[in-house]
Amino acid sequence: MPSTIKSIGVYAFSDWHALSEVYMEGDAPELLGDRDSEYLFKNNYPDAVTKERSAYPNANVYVTKNAQGFGDTFGGLPVVRATESEPSLFFEEWQGGAKLVTFTSSVDLDVFEIPSHWKGLPVTTIGFRAFWHSYTTCPKKVILPTTLKTIERYAFWNCDDLEEITIPDSVVLLAREVFWNCRNLKKVQIGAGITEIKEETFKNCGSLEGIILSNSIVTIGSAAFTRCNSLSSVTIPNSVKSMGEGVFYLCSNLAKIEFIGDAPAATSNDVRDPRLGGAQDTVVHVKASSTGFGDMFWGLPVVKEGNSENRSTKLLKISAISGGIHLKVQTEAGGVYQMQQSADLLNWGNDGPQFLGTGEETIFERLNTGNLKFWKVILLP
Repeated sequence: MPSTIKSIGVYAFSDWHALSEVYMEGDAPELLGDRDSEYLFKNNYPDAVTKERSAYPNANVYVTKNAQGFGDTFGGLPVVRATESEPSLFFEEWQGGAKLVTFTSSVDLDVFEIPSHWKGLPVTTIGFRAFWHSYTTCPKKVILPTTLKTIERYAFWNCDDLEEITIPDSVVLLAREVFWNCRNLKKVQIGAGITEIKEETFKNCGSLEGIILSNSIVTIGSAAFTRCNSLSSVTIPNSVKSMGEGVFYLCSNLAKIEFIGDAPAATSNDVRDPRLGGAQDTVVHVKASSTGFGDMFWGLPVVKEGNSENRSTKLLKISAISGGIHLKVQTEAGGVYQMQQSADLLNWGNDGPQFLGTGEETIFERLNTGNLKFWKVILLP
């Protein structure tokens, strides 16, 4: 509630059963009405057994450090005071440690370091939407304590000011959508405690230029980096064993995806909905010793380290139509090309038609897919 509010009717928020957090920016407003002020945040109807009007479970009223007129409770709920006046931090005891529930600030901060302890307890958790509020300014760089273990869902959601963050090795759980829509986030380093990057963790981080993935990561969830349009290259460590749908979907400037190890497991190889979902010009680079990669991998061309015989031409566009597909490629003038088909992107037939390149875009219309649903064009030696 903004500081402009000076009075509230005594039943204004009764029977709001889903209420969990109340933030008061100013001093305590006057409670109007001729009934007990304890009814403000309580159920309007008495419990059938106890005959008491109970407060909403697990709900708190959060107030600034110097706010006046608040006691230990307000409107029937416990009052939690910020530890500092600016920025304001709100903590609560949580599973033997402390959870940062809310960060609020109205001033621009280049760097902010989250304290490692609160009331003698280690800060182990950053809570749900802790840094996202309509009235707060997020620091450009947030330094996380080495006591931290968990970052909950949406913790930094919509933090437009955030530009850089390092996840320490102590963190073992990075929930889904933690950095969703952090549109100015540029640099992220993920520590060795994380084994999974969950779904949509960095979705819509359009300024993300670099991401350092530790060799502890086993799984990358669906759409984890969707619309990260500033990513030009990314390296997948050899620890990664599985990846979800469209991990790099709509990453329009992604030119290179490098795999250090063998191919991760896949449940779909539909070239029209590629698992990696890179841009049209994205190329997969793999080690010479890597296994599980063909000439194409989840809809993208593959280049093996030290392999000069990879002669796949540049795929410009592929589109599904009724009865087949359209395939557009860039050819070299005078080059001899061959069409090849595959059912699994690993085994390719060598009996397709050959043709001469023109040096221009070549379009193949209404290719019959059948069971061999993948096409590619190679430049013959």
